[in-house]
Amino acid sequence: DMALSKVNPNLITQGASGRKNIISNGSFQISQRGGYTSTTAAANNTYYVDRFRITAASVNVSNQHTTVSIGGVSKRAYRVTATSAATGYFGSRHGFELLDLEVGATYTISCWMRSNKSNARIRQDNIAATSADSTMSHTGGGDWEKITFTVDSTNTVANCALQFICYPVAAVSVGDYIEIADVQMEVGSVATDFEHRSYGEELALCQRYYQKYGGVTDWTPGTSANYNTVNNYLGFSFIREMRAAPTGSFSGVTGWTVLNGGAALSTTAAVIQGLTTNRAEMYFTTSAMTGGNASWVRGSSSMFIYLDAEL
Repeated sequence: DMALSKVNPNLITQGASGRKNIISNGSFQISQRGGYTSTTAAANNTYYVDRFRITAASVNVSNQHTTVSIGGVSKRAYRVTATSAATGYFGSRHGFELLDLEVGATYTISCWMRSNKSNARIRQDNIAATSADSTMSHTGGGDWEKITFTVDSTNTVANCALQFICYPVAAVSVGDYIEIADVQMEVGSVATDFEHRSYGEELALCQRYYQKYGGVTDWTPGTSANYNTVNNYLGFSFIREMRAAPTGSFSGVTGWTVLNGGAALSTTAAVIQGLTTNRAEMYFTTSAMTGGNASWVRGSSSMFIYLDAEL
């Protein structure tokens, strides 16, 4: 076919290949918990940018969500820096659900990395039968380098994860750092070009694990009903199905207002309960309501609802 012969065959291959990157937020576009554009103290086993949590032993660290240039292309990156000196390790960790991985498959992990430590590398936990480090590590020279790691998933079990880490345990100095961008994990033994997904696609992937609501003036979680004169209940549906029933919390309990019978009543307590993968029940405590009446709940711009189903 003459028309088909004029089409770039690489475009046909790309179009037929489908999605390949198993990593969520490998582009670091999503950071629902905060911007972290300035250096911010970070705690071990804690998430900051979506889907990547801090991992550190014996070392205090900070984290920063940065914008960098690699080969003249502007990219988002994630940086972890040691803020204390010790013998230990530090970096970030990305966990997987078992349904994301196939036993017996070969996977290749790749990323851009820069560091001033020559033991900065990729480490896999529970993807192969034995946790192991990549043989390729950063030179420690502070330039961006492409790091790759091929793993056979011979014994995939719970707590599968990748770490982007200064390891093994070594002397760490204040100011030592590891920074990563364009993180990808794909089927096969070859690292291919990074797959760029839209912001909306990445946000949807991240919301399977974490969701945040609120932050605007007079926003509302929904219409509610007065169970009695002091407690006001509502059902709350999530914007997206989560991987498991999350932990729910509020940023505060006194920044809510219950509009009832022409009065704006301040809350003294707020509770979230009965959480499933797609909904929760909430109640707000106030006073002087009429039992059985409908009400309207509003939050100030400082009020948030947090849903956490991270690994």
